[in-house]
Amino acid sequence: MDYPKALSSQARVASQVGKTIIEQMGGLARLVRFIGARDFKLFPQGMEFKWPNRQVSRGNVFRVTLTPSDLYTVEFFSDTARGRKLVKKMTDVYSENLVDVFEDHTHWYLRMASAQHKMACRVAESWLSHQSKR
Repeated sequence: MDYPKALSSQARVASQVGKTIIEQMGGLARLVRFIGARDFKLFPQGMEFKWPNRQVSRGNVFRVTLTPSDLYTVEFFSDTARGRKLVKKMTDVYSENLVDVFEDHTHWYLRMASAQHKMACRVAESWLSHQSKR
């Protein structure tokens, strides 16, 4: 699968930021296979993509923008027939936290172990809470 090719020469250099973000998220193939990501757009300081999420309150467009401080601004939008609405915005996100931010907000997982691990943690917390009440 190729990245969008309709880029000017100036945008090709700048789109390297977007490509890097996609790789930090696990790569293009993983995003497409795990969540059905589509409509990738690379822009000078970031990228965005859509995925088929029916939970409007969690968004269906994910945008990441590199800031001058070398951190990211992450935005979730709900894109419907009525237009695009900002659902959530987070600033100063480190690259190693991009996947966690996406998974925690959307409950769509980009790693096989993520869902299993998070469920096990919830069960353990529930069990501990129940034990402490005894």
